[in-house]
Amino acid sequence: MIVLIAAAIAGGLATAAILAPVSGLAALILVPLAASASAIFAGISIAWRGAHEDTDRHGRRVRTDGMAVAPVRIHR
Repeated sequence: MIVLIAAAIAGGLATAAILAPVSGLAALILVPLAASASAIFAGISIAWRGAHEDTDRHGRRVRTDGMAVAPVRIHR
C-alpha cells in the first residue's frame, strides 16, 4: 500500500512539474489523473511480479503442500 501511495505522489509531482510552467489549469486537471494512473500501473506491476514468484526456473509451479503434510508427519 505504501508503494502505491508513493507511486501516486511521484506521478502527480512529476506531472505537476512538467505541466505547471505550461498551464496551471491543465496541471490542476491532469495531476490527479496522472497520479491515479501511476498508482494503477504500480499495482499491476506488483501483481504481475507476485504472480510469477511461485514458479521455478522452468516455469513449473512450486509445490505448496508442504504445510499440509507437516501435521501428518508430526502425528505419526
